Amino acid sequence: MLGVAVLIAGALGPLSAEDIRVGHWIEARGDLADADVLLAVKVEIMAPEKQEILIGTVPEDTEDAARFWLLGQEVHTSAKTEWDGVTPGSLPGSRVKIEGYYRGPRNFSAREVKARNPGRDRVGGRVDEIRRTERGLELTVMRYTVLLAPECVVEVDGDLASLPLAPERVRHRDPSSRDEDDVFGEGIRLTDRLFLTGQLEARSTGEEDFDLDQADAADRRDDQASIRARFSWLAGDDLTVVGSFRSRGLFRHDEEDGDSDTGTTVLGETFVQWSDVLGSGADLIAGRQDFDDRREWLYDQNLDAVRGLVSTGSVDLELSVSTTLSDGSERDENSTNWIGYVSNKDSKRHLAGYAIHRDIDLATSESLTHVGVRALGEWWPDHRSWGELSHLRGSRGTTDVEGWAYDVGTTWSPGAVDPFYFTAGYALATGDDDPAAGRDTGFRQTGLQDNNSRFGGVTSFRYYGELLQPELANLGILTLGVGVKLGRRTSIDLVYHDYRQDVIGTKFHGADIDASPNGSHAHLGREIDLIFGSRHWKNWDFEVVFAHFDPGDAFDEDDDAFLTKFQARYRF
Repeated sequence: MLGVAVLIAGALGPLSAEDIRVGHWIEARGDLADADVLLAVKVEIMAPEKQEILIGTVPEDTEDAARFWLLGQEVHTSAKTEWDGVTPGSLPGSRVKIEGYYRGPRNFSAREVKARNPGRDRVGGRVDEIRRTERGLELTVMRYTVLLAPECVVEVDGDLASLPLAPERVRHRDPSSRDEDDVFGEGIRLTDRLFLTGQLEARSTGEEDFDLDQADAADRRDDQASIRARFSWLAGDDLTVVGSFRSRGLFRHDEEDGDSDTGTTVLGETFVQWSDVLGSGADLIAGRQDFDDRREWLYDQNLDAVRGLVSTGSVDLELSVSTTLSDGSERDENSTNWIGYVSNKDSKRHLAGYAIHRDIDLATSESLTHVGVRALGEWWPDHRSWGELSHLRGSRGTTDVEGWAYDVGTTWSPGAVDPFYFTAGYALATGDDDPAAGRDTGFRQTGLQDNNSRFGGVTSFRYYGELLQPELANLGILTLGVGVKLGRRTSIDLVYHDYRQDVIGTKFHGADIDASPNGSHAHLGREIDLIFGSRHWKNWDFEVVFAHFDPGDAFDEDDDAFLTKFQARYRF
């Protein structure tokens, strides 16, 4: 198998890497090639252990032995942790072996920290997934991808046939798929079980000629600063309590309305999470939670919800009922949302189906259901692709609603021109071709979406346009992009969009510009975005955006619009 060498420990016939199965307990030795990829030169299959292990060198800049990083994994120690040959004070720069319980990317609960001699990095635990890729055989162990190097040696401790498989362990799951906007720093340990994490952010945004009329004084600049703080209390091995808030100050200079400043403080994620409820393997979360899907095509919003997460076999299931109790739009505060999301467990090749139903109690009531499927990930060599297909059905007042939309595309990263990558995609949502028929065939997104993700770079952005930020509704969008990674943690993306209405009309749903289409032409225009992102310095993110919109024949006003944005974020 891909040149993998094989050794046998015990009286067995020839052993192949193909004999490694999901459920085998392994120890993999090698070198950490990335934050979560271990290039293994030796893999040993053994009887299941009670605790997972990590072996590596603690970073020299470690300041808190109660909460530190090892092999890219956050490790927590407590009064239950035993220290052997190393002390909390001598931990920085020490090579150690840690035995304990992997509870998620932000919590490896250490039961023993033991000094080790120099050697290879090592991870030990259950094989949760096996993939055959162009790089070789990949095993998922905890949060790591264990890639078997061509010279890798595979050993087995005893008789392979007699080794039992390890049962799947319950993990403390994060109820969302967080992007960099929602990830906090290493934080401050306030007590043995209470942690404070947060973000500081500064942003400046300039809008020029968003009414597409250069003669009209309507330009605007917004300068804002914000702080987000999150308190996490590990109330028990299976119980976590989270409380957070966000305060923001905004100074606005508007050519038409003059200067103004405002300040707001709102409640952030505040919930209780009960993991492995009564030994069922399910998680239950109640309170204000971040609903965030991988492309934010369905939702990216804090909702007040009761939410259940169930993991069975090769399937994850999420069910929830939610609303917005405060700090939301009138529409969201008068809605009840029912969400079901079922997916496979393969983060590299994500397959999912969903149903999202919203009852909205306004003057014109709405009852709308989105049903769809999606495929995201690495489906062929050098490509990260996406495919979305969604059907909308329901009613708006006395009008029946039925529409559909799709979004397909790929980012190609050929090794021959590394570090460049190229993106192409097309998205289409139906419009209403006969408004007088009493039936609306126009597709609308859920209203909870953000349409924010990344291509091949280090930072996410509005993939339908940073300036327009439209909703995918009665709209076709052609997207072309080219990007380059300047090292591992800096990138530049140049992205082109062309917009055309599916059915000619006078609405451009969700678009940030102040002008409306004339209803005579379908071509809305073109946008070009330049996005620079960097995470070169630890705990810091920087993003700079320049965007230009060239209106098409669908607008009577035809002056170009421009957007500039600078953002700096510090995580603590």
